[in-house]
Amino acid sequence: MTDTNRILILDGHTNQALACVRSLGRAGYDVLVASHYRFPLGRWSRYCRGSFHLKSESVEAFSALREWASAQRAGLVLPLTERSCLLLNAKRGEWEAAGIGLGCGPDEVLRRAFDKAETIVSAKDCGLNVPPTLFPRSLVECFAAADELGYPVVVKARQSSAGDGTMYWSGPAPSYVSCRDELAEAVEERRQGEDWPLIQGFVRGTGKGVFALCDRGRVVAWFAHERLRETRPSGASSSLRRSIPLEPRLREPAERLLAELAWHGPVMVEFKDDGVSAPCLMEVNGRFWGSLQLGIDAGVNFPLLWVSILKNQKAEHACEYAEGVVLRWLLGDIKRFLRIMRGAPRGYPGKYPTTLQGIKELLGPQPAGTRLEVLRASDPLPAVGEWIGGFRDFLAWRSQRRSRYTSRRTGERREAQLKLTSEVSDINQHKRFETPPMKTDVVIREAGPQELLRWDELVASIGNYRVVHKLGWMRSLEACVKGKPLYLVFEKDGQLVGCLPGFLVNMGPLRLFGSPLPGWQTLSMGPVYDRSRLSTREMIPPLVKFLEKHYGVHHIELLTDGLEHEVMGNLGFESKPAATFRAQMFPGDEARTMKGLKESARRNVRRAVKLGLTVKFEEDESFIEEHYDQLVEVYTRGGNVIPFSKKRALEFFRHMKAAGNLLAVSVHLPDGGPCIATGTFTVEGKELLLWMWAHRTQYRWYRPTELMTWTVMKRAMELGCDQIDFMGRGDFKAKFGAELEISKYRWVRSRYRWLLMIRMLAERGYRWQQAFRGRRMRQRMAGLFAGGETAGDVNAPLSFQKSNIPAGDKRESFGQATVPPTEAGAVMFSTPQGQR
Repeated sequence: MTDTNRILILDGHTNQALACVRSLGRAGYDVLVASHYRFPLGRWSRYCRGSFHLKSESVEAFSALREWASAQRAGLVLPLTERSCLLLNAKRGEWEAAGIGLGCGPDEVLRRAFDKAETIVSAKDCGLNVPPTLFPRSLVECFAAADELGYPVVVKARQSSAGDGTMYWSGPAPSYVSCRDELAEAVEERRQGEDWPLIQGFVRGTGKGVFALCDRGRVVAWFAHERLRETRPSGASSSLRRSIPLEPRLREPAERLLAELAWHGPVMVEFKDDGVSAPCLMEVNGRFWGSLQLGIDAGVNFPLLWVSILKNQKAEHACEYAEGVVLRWLLGDIKRFLRIMRGAPRGYPGKYPTTLQGIKELLGPQPAGTRLEVLRASDPLPAVGEWIGGFRDFLAWRSQRRSRYTSRRTGERREAQLKLTSEVSDINQHKRFETPPMKTDVVIREAGPQELLRWDELVASIGNYRVVHKLGWMRSLEACVKGKPLYLVFEKDGQLVGCLPGFLVNMGPLRLFGSPLPGWQTLSMGPVYDRSRLSTREMIPPLVKFLEKHYGVHHIELLTDGLEHEVMGNLGFESKPAATFRAQMFPGDEARTMKGLKESARRNVRRAVKLGLTVKFEEDESFIEEHYDQLVEVYTRGGNVIPFSKKRALEFFRHMKAAGNLLAVSVHLPDGGPCIATGTFTVEGKELLLWMWAHRTQYRWYRPTELMTWTVMKRAMELGCDQIDFMGRGDFKAKFGAELEISKYRWVRSRYRWLLMIRMLAERGYRWQQAFRGRRMRQRMAGLFAGGETAGDVNAPLSFQKSNIPAGDKRESFGQATVPPTEAGAVMFSTPQGQR
């Protein structure tokens, strides 16, 4: 049972989250906090009763959050950013089915506020004054729109948060363009798939916010403030603000617009006001705003009123509040000063503060009665947490600024310049925009939002990719691996020639980049690249430099094929072969494929069919319960502890199924008998890949694994596959016509020699403890399996004993019990021979 007195606050790192925590906590509610920050601002408050760390801002991460919220009996969840609203609505039915109410409107309501084009259209219909705005649908139309409005123009992303339905990214800030030469770059940076940015005329005036809380279109609370200082002097959230009377000239247009939108919940309507003409609508923010604490201090307790509405209680109409209340966000003022030091954004046509003015604002006297937003005597710790977080963010900004912004957009600018030459000539024949000469050096950068949306297309266009390079596999890892996904692209001569997915993992003061790291149950990864255009010598040295310079990486691991040993050795990489068994298949010719199997395997397939075993392809994720239980049995039978959690298997199933790559299969005894074997495979392109297989010891006599694998091979051939990779060693795999292949190597490089030595020692230590634990486990289970087979058949690399077949038993030994790989989050540096 959920409890509506237990409230989950999302986006706990924001100022509005802290305001909600304090407001609801003082009112007696049990407040929980969630954020993708590890130590968010709201968690520091004395009123916080629990916190949850989101691994990412994705639908999958929010599913884990929902499970935690249910366990905590949370009855309400309040999203405080547009991205959180979208992620909640992506699975709104599941949240409500869990008995948790959502503090945001449905998609059809939010979309009209989150889509700036729809907001402008709705505002025009209501008779509001709006900036001159055009909605182009191509680069050519963008130039025509800018020419029509006249420079300078503002280029504004249509969506504040864009995504693919599973993940969302913040849109870039508006760009101020003063001439045609700057337009293409600004447009391409703010294009979101098929949504082209808005082109607006520049509007002067003071930023004024009208804040409201609505109950299905009816406003129950009003508030207004003016921005005395903004964290971004060109226009953004305020660092110093003052409550002001709600003038009819602001309230009336806002009220008409909110009624038109049928708004439900908190909302901020932002205007620019020059004091002469009618206030000009800039945008609508359909959630709690950053300066929420000012409204609470002035007497309008928006969070408490909103919770009352969500609980179907009568909310008191609140329109009166104290005027002239001044609130200062000190950290915001410091951010403002740093931006002043950097200078005005390129093309900004307005007045920009000088350095001297910035110093006076930061250190000089403040308006009378100014209060600090975060520091409160009754709840002092958030002020400490804010400065710790601010210092961390500053360091991260310094180290990643170039990679997040400059390097990511270098490729997009180049693409825009290429389009510019061909497209702009259609509207301006007598003016040519020449593409600047391209360097032939390889450029490495992080993939941009649009490239992430079509990441699978990018890797497939290059060739030589595998299922492990695609988004589905990466996201299955992201749900389980304690690290940040990193998607890198390689460019040469202005064209994309390679992609590299991987994860950044922190281990104390050390930072690792793995593609993959050991323990991820990933057979390989590394770069996928056009080998006719990009060599190891061109690709790996700049990659090492990029990772170390922009991300502070100390240790790199790549598991892949095709890299030149001489070049890698000269760069300080050490290698270890990763063997596997691979077999050929012949689509359209089952008889030829079957003939490639050894006679014993063919005989066991025929025998299993004769015995009436049934093979079923699984679609429901409940299959993982049985599959994982069988894997545990196999590892235990081999004297080992399974090195990965059930969650890893479940996330693999979910993401591979969603991507259309999964073949999950089970074998049952006749007439609805029990499940005796299970396996998980993937299909991508022409390759069938074994991930895991297992069977019940007590039913081993039926030989289910051969029938299961042959059935999957037949299905894969129907899908066009001509080869199967069995992912690791194991003599049993040779039964399927597979041959040992050593083409992949694990390449390991540490910035410091001592770190590489620690990595090698950790691997040896892991091997030692596995051998020790294996001996003890085998001794304990000797009685249980006396006279039977003790070897497992889970897919893993090392065989350490043969099966013990009782006299007279004609069965054949699998002979492939193994030393398993490490689990993510365990000893990251340790990996057994042949780790996948």
